[in-house]
Amino acid sequence: MNWTYVFQTKDQIGTFFYFPSLNFHKAGGGFGPIRVNNRAIIAVPFPKPEAEFDLLIGDWYQHNFKDVRSKLNTTVWAYHMPPDGMLMNGKGPYLDPFTKAHESFTVTRGKTYRFRIANVGIAWSINFRIQKHQMVVVETEGSYTNQITLDSLDVHVGQSYSVLVTANQEAADYYIVASPKLSNATDNSSLVGRAVLHYDNSTTTPNGPLPKGPDPFDLDFSLNQAKSIRWNLTAGAARPNPQGTFNVSNVTLSQTFILQGSIIDINGVPRYTLNNVSYTTPDTPLKLADNFINGSDVYNLDEFPVNSSNPVAVDGTFVATGNHKGWLEIVFKNDLNVMDSWHLDGFGFYVVGILRIKTLSIVPKQSLYRGEIFIAPVLLATKFVLLRKASCRTT
Repeated sequence: MNWTYVFQTKDQIGTFFYFPSLNFHKAGGGFGPIRVNNRAIIAVPFPKPEAEFDLLIGDWYQHNFKDVRSKLNTTVWAYHMPPDGMLMNGKGPYLDPFTKAHESFTVTRGKTYRFRIANVGIAWSINFRIQKHQMVVVETEGSYTNQITLDSLDVHVGQSYSVLVTANQEAADYYIVASPKLSNATDNSSLVGRAVLHYDNSTTTPNGPLPKGPDPFDLDFSLNQAKSIRWNLTAGAARPNPQGTFNVSNVTLSQTFILQGSIIDINGVPRYTLNNVSYTTPDTPLKLADNFINGSDVYNLDEFPVNSSNPVAVDGTFVATGNHKGWLEIVFKNDLNVMDSWHLDGFGFYVVGILRIKTLSIVPKQSLYRGEIFIAPVLLATKFVLLRKASCRTT
């Protein structure tokens, strides 16, 4: 069966990827990169690179996703079934004895290249780095950023970044590494993604140890790096006017949702819940149910606790109503000991506060507009969403 999607990339530029978002289908693949280029009349805030490379990185299960999904529905496996490996563009790690192919990118000394990196995995945040090369972050999920130079970059599940890499080393081959966060994976483990940066006149293979990354358990590194990536206020993006023309600090909020994730057993089955509600995928897609039968017998409208937790954990299909063209503030809380990533299908948002204590640090002036946010353990984060869609119910 083939599907063709037609959509307008109005008011968007940048680096994205497509993926299935329900029923663990993402673990079966079905994802790919999306590039949205600037219109010719709008200047890009960096010189045109020699070439662009898409790099999809993600953890991977060797078993069929349906089998994995079934096991994760049991208390025996739910908390003890990590992914089996890390893939780069669907290929196994360089020199891994169980895989033949590995990813490689060919560059010319003295040239600069744009890598569009996305974490397409299920569970693990990653730290990305290239042996003996620095990278300049220039864009994330449709927003040009202030350009900062990094030795390594944390990319959390669902996030996408553009970085510029200049081939300024001796002609050779160099390791490209993606290692999992909150894991003790060793360098030669299949859990560490390894690819090759190949200079076009190189005659040597990568050598030496893998480039060392930050402590995978150092949450402050992840948090401080995320807070350092800010909106470029003077660059144009999808429109000629600068991104900073709009100041989110002037908006009037119409709604506030406070959402807290937790892990709990419901009827003996382990579940991840949001405000003590575990989402159940209905047989009828929500959009069809909304358009043709007004949701009757498919979902419960406005029964979801948007500012508190249900006293008892439940399964269900709950839909919350948003105010069309209103500004919604969403506050995420994470009391768990794992990274928590959030994505709103069809929406971007302004990240306006992020902190690891009970008081938020609000920084609306350079609030980064993006499509994905990670919430580290014991972290509070808030974002603003403009509900611009004609149908603005969110799940």
